[in-house]
Amino acid sequence: MIRRIDEDSPEGLVTQLDFSATPRYQKGDLFTWTVYDYPLKQEIIDGVVKRPMKGIMAGLDETLSDVASVKYQGYITAGVERWREYREQLKPLGKKPVLSIMLNSTAEADDVGDYLRVKYPAEFGATDSGDAQLLVIHTDRSGEVSKKDLNAARDVARRLDEGDSPVTPS
Repeated sequence: MIRRIDEDSPEGLVTQLDFSATPRYQKGDLFTWTVYDYPLKQEIIDGVVKRPMKGIMAGLDETLSDVASVKYQGYITAGVERWREYREQLKPLGKKPVLSIMLNSTAEADDVGDYLRVKYPAEFGATDSGDAQLLVIHTDRSGEVSKKDLNAARDVARRLDEGDSPVTPS
């Protein structure tokens, strides 16, 4: 689209274009300067972004524990195994699946992140160069990514399918 605008303009592209994944105020209204809103659902349908899949488990019981990695161990293991299957299926396409595990608190997220790094070091531990293969992202009470995690999350999302991305290696 940008190339077309540039080609159609006799003097070239002479405007500022702002792109945002969240073109809305916190109360849900679109930014007043928004010209076009391309919703995530439509991006998924159009194949612009990865299609999320929600795993639903049957027959697993949570372990009685206050420690998230113990309580949800069966679900975590099933999720990792399914992620591994998709990783192999997508390898010929040069794409990488993303495993997202949502928890109830930052403490639970940190605990499960530590568990994954120890239990599955090849997939979620640090690389030989020290790059993290696992990104724990915290959100605030309104569901927004915390400011301290925002730049890392954006960098991972931008580089995910690149060959040198340490996250979800091929």
